[in-house]
Amino acid sequence: MDLPSVSIIIPCPPGTKPKAVEHIKNLDYPTGKYEIIVEEGYNPSAQRNRGIQKAKGEIVGFTDDDCLMNPNWLKNAIQFFGDESVGVVGGPNLTPENSSFLPYCFGLGMGSYFGAASMSTRYEKKNVSGEITEQNLIFNNMFVKNEIFKKGLLLNEVLFPNEENEFLNRVAKSNYKLVYTPEVYVYHPRKEALKGLQNNCLATVPEERTRLRSSLIASRYFILCRLSSFWDF
Repeated sequence: MDLPSVSIIIPCPPGTKPKAVEHIKNLDYPTGKYEIIVEEGYNPSAQRNRGIQKAKGEIVGFTDDDCLMNPNWLKNAIQFFGDESVGVVGGPNLTPENSSFLPYCFGLGMGSYFGAASMSTRYEKKNVSGEITEQNLIFNNMFVKNEIFKKGLLLNEVLFPNEENEFLNRVAKSNYKLVYTPEVYVYHPRKEALKGLQNNCLATVPEERTRLRSSLIASRYFILCRLSSFWDF
């Protein structure tokens, strides 16, 4: 398969220098075959929509400003688009290996089935059997065919955060296949304190709150286990 052109969109707060840009520049992918679009603002859904309007690539990639990826990130994702029925490809955002104690425990909670059920695939490498749904994928590590956006399937800016759930449901209903693969992954920092994780639970849409509250409970459990030396990590 000839390598398609890719537009990578990074939303970030005003005045931020995205760490992801330097890692993207080191990708094992022809320089002339991808572009980086940085959109500043306070609503990532709106920022992504603005980036989509500028995107020239056949595939549109999404990540966050503080995500880090390995050189094969793009190639590992692109290979799945050889199947014309595939509309979206994504994978997990992992806890950085050098994380401090609390963020590490938060990552364990979010990546466990106890903590996040089927959504745990967003935070840990998993082998998923059966149909992939919006619960398995997350926008800071996702690739979408540009033809989907050209058909008018843009992001609902009112729904931020978790706008990917509604967007992916519309994509699936348009007869595109969603693909999850553990080989397409990024590293994304976790919150540094319990309050930050609690704020995430409160900010999200109602149907996500129960799952994220479970992540909070699971994170506390892993913290206690670590402190009590019940588990050898």
